[in-house]
Amino acid sequence: RIKHLTHFNIGYESEANKVRQMFDAAFQAAAIDSEIKVEEQYPAEIRTLDAGDYAVKWAFFYYTKDVKNLLSTRHKMIEKIIFTAKDQGIELSTPVLNRFIPSD
Repeated sequence: RIKHLTHFNIGYESEANKVRQMFDAAFQAAAIDSEIKVEEQYPAEIRTLDAGDYAVKWAFFYYTKDVKNLLSTRHKMIEKIIFTAKDQGIELSTPVLNRFIPSD
């Protein structure tokens, strides 16, 4: 069994309990998706890691035994979280600090 970690930056406007609910919902959706090899008998772990200038850095831990598909499982789990966050109105924050303006 491997404990895997992903990070997400989530804006300060999102309440912590709603963020935790979103991660839980994404994990439950992943657990019933046969293409995502998470160990559903071990609950996901959700932690705050850092308070940055623009967002809170959250850690999402889950378990898998499928070493051969570790990267695929990670990508699919991240995608599940992105879609769940969007569905629940939670913005994953990456600030745009520069703006490209094309010249004529």
